[in-house]
Amino acid sequence: MKVKEVAYFLHCDPSGKMILRCGTCGELAEPVAPDNFIWCRNGHGPLRLTETDMRETASKPPRLELVHQDARGEIYRVLLPTDQELMLFFCKAGYLRGGHSHDVPEVVMLLSGRMVYHKMVDGRHEVFELGPGEVSYHEAGVPHMGEFTEDTFLIDWKPGTKIGEFETTDYEPFRSEVRERNR
Repeated sequence: MKVKEVAYFLHCDPSGKMILRCGTCGELAEPVAPDNFIWCRNGHGPLRLTETDMRETASKPPRLELVHQDARGEIYRVLLPTDQELMLFFCKAGYLRGGHSHDVPEVVMLLSGRMVYHKMVDGRHEVFELGPGEVSYHEAGVPHMGEFTEDTFLIDWKPGTKIGEFETTDYEPFRSEVRERNR
C-alpha cells in the first residue's frame, strides 16, 4: 500500500487541548464514525492514516543534515520519509533569529531552553515566553522572531508542506532588529 500524505496536523489551542487542524485550510478536522476518516469543516478529505501506511513510513528512517552554522548556533534539517522536513535549531543565549513570515502555517516547539517569541498578529506586536515542551502555532503570513534567553533547542515544522514548497518573506522591522542585535 502506498503511503498517503496526511493533510491534517495536531494543534494546541490556548487552553492546552490538542485538536486536529486541516493542513489545506487550517480549519478544525474531526474523525467521522464509523470508518474514522478525517474531514475538516470545509469538506477537505477524506483522509486516513492506516496501520500499513505507518509501517511503510517507519521502514524509511529520517535523515539529519547540517544546513547552517554561525555564531548564533546551528540549524539542522530532519528529512522525513514523507518528503517533508522538520528543522532542528540550536540557538545560543543572547541572539535573535527569524524576522520573517512564511506563506504556510508553522509550528514551533521548544525542546530545551527558553525564548521570548515576537509575532505580528492583526497589526499587534505580541510578545510571550516559551519554555521546554511549549508550542507556538502561527498562520501563514504572520511575521515572527525568536529572542533566546538561554541556550535552546527547538523544532520548526510547516505541517503538510513538502520540502521546498513554501516561501519566506522578510519583515523588515524584525529583520533590522536581528541584524543590529547579532552584530
